[in-house]
Amino acid sequence: MGTVQCDETYVGPRKPRYAGTSKRGPWHQQDSFILFCAAERQGQIRRRVVSDVTGATLKAAIREEVDSRARIVR
Repeated sequence: MGTVQCDETYVGPRKPRYAGTSKRGPWHQQDSFILFCAAERQGQIRRRVVSDVTGATLKAAIREEVDSRARIVR
C-alpha cells in the first residue's frame, strides 16, 4: 500500500576493477542473477529473482508483488 519504489540489480561476483587486468573469471555474468525489489515507503520490502530485465518480466513482477491500489514512483 502507499507509495512503492521498484528497482532491479545484478547480484553476484564483481568484475575486475580495471578492464584488461585479468582474464575471464568467476565474475562473468552467468554467475550473476537479477534481483527485483519493491520497497514501500513505510517500511515493507518485497524481493524476488527474475529471469531477465524486459518490460514484460518487470511488469509481471510488479503486478505480483505490489498491491493494485499502490502508487508506483518512476
